[in-house]
Amino acid sequence: MDRSGSIIVTGGAGYVGSHVCKALAAQGYSPVAYDDLSTGSRDVVKWGPFELGDIGDRERLAEMFLRLRPVAVLHLAALVVDPKSMFDPDNFYKTNVAGSLNLLRAMAEAKISKLVYCSGSAVYGMPEANPVTETQPLDAITPYGTSMLMTERTLPDFARSVDLDWIALRPFNVAGADPDGDTGPSPHDSKHLIPSAIRAAIGECDGLDVYGADYDTLDGTAVRDFVHVSDVAEAHVSALGRILDGERAATINIGSGQGYSVKQVIESVERISGRLLPLAEAPPRPGDPPVLVADIAVAEEVLGGQPQHTDLDEIIKTAWDWRTSPKSSH
Repeated sequence: MDRSGSIIVTGGAGYVGSHVCKALAAQGYSPVAYDDLSTGSRDVVKWGPFELGDIGDRERLAEMFLRLRPVAVLHLAALVVDPKSMFDPDNFYKTNVAGSLNLLRAMAEAKISKLVYCSGSAVYGMPEANPVTETQPLDAITPYGTSMLMTERTLPDFARSVDLDWIALRPFNVAGADPDGDTGPSPHDSKHLIPSAIRAAIGECDGLDVYGADYDTLDGTAVRDFVHVSDVAEAHVSALGRILDGERAATINIGSGQGYSVKQVIESVERISGRLLPLAEAPPRPGDPPVLVADIAVAEEVLGGQPQHTDLDEIIKTAWDWRTSPKSSH
């Protein structure tokens, strides 16, 4: 496989994007982080050049594509705080859908035909069964999930009209931080469960809200598949390899294949921090399924290998170490 040539990583200064850039560089690729820094941080761009820009800026994209002549794009630039989308839907559609369409058109005009798209598990809505397979009905019920699903559905449409080979990855609950301490979640990611629990343990907030305590689960709290961010990054690199080797189209869940409850996450954070978390029960949030766990058989078959970080304490320990490190942006 020829690994020469630039790989554009939109959102490359973000949480997942920075891990993807590190994983790409480790495999001999040349990542270029393209980011508007609205939520990302210039400090975590360490494994290649940085290009400041918005995916909605066609002229900026055209100039960069012409100058760098990348061989592929890994598209991770998106608004991703699911509950927030319920109150700010227009911004999610503008960024995630219109921005992605603009990127696809700019790629077509520059004759860039290889794309890996980072979607998400919210496309499933309330899944009919768990573990969730890629063949289950897609019934997104939040603007965030709908925006990711709409973008997914543009990919085969574009492929029918222009030269485009694509893989859409659906990460479940991305968590943790780089085990080497080189990058991790930014303060913009603090609304997710594990960063929120760590903030509560540190004393940076009054407590942790537990959204729903009477679900039909083992302990009454919601169950999620927490997949380590480094495993998500490796999945992107593997998907790129498949695209460059001739894969034409695929949609793949990215998860650990294991489910942990909110209560188990709380207990793990308390073990690792040595502190009891102040908790407050809150009503379930709109669009939150009781259980959401990935079936990862397709990922194992198409991308090869298995997730390397599946122990909950290990995942949370990497997040804790990053959050309490001087390298973290507090």
